[in-house]
Amino acid sequence: MRYNYGVRFEDKKAFLRKEKPYHSFMTNNFIVPKATLEKIPFKEELVAYGHEDTFFAYELRKHCLPIIHMDNSVLHLDLDTNGDFIEKTKAGIKNLILLKSNHPEFMEYSKLLSLINNSSFLKSKITRLAANNLSKVFEYISKKTSLTNSFQLFKLFYTISLYK
Repeated sequence: MRYNYGVRFEDKKAFLRKEKPYHSFMTNNFIVPKATLEKIPFKEELVAYGHEDTFFAYELRKHCLPIIHMDNSVLHLDLDTNGDFIEKTKAGIKNLILLKSNHPEFMEYSKLLSLINNSSFLKSKITRLAANNLSKVFEYISKKTSLTNSFQLFKLFYTISLYK
């Protein structure tokens, strides 16, 4: 599943990433001047896996610092199991919720958080309870298969279940 997800949602050519440069930034393959990192350090509040790069790109955009994309492939030889990938995703979503709490303005930068925040239905208590159960169903399906659609539903429902 990790491979399928990467190919379908993350592995994009530079010309496509340039269309939305701040929304397709990943720290697995980048160069940044030391002065930029001193001005915009990675958030130490994010101690678990996930979304450090999302918030870093948000900060670059906020400070009007450009991101220049180029094609420079990364080879992944050690892919996560479905279970490991799901656990990392849970940690990332918890970081996303933490960023929402600590930096409310960040919410509009995240498509997933914006979707939930702009819907009273998705924020409702009953929906959160249902989402908690649905996230477990789609987590189970995602662990047993490599279907990215079930994984996307797991992510959505898991995020809704944690959203407050």
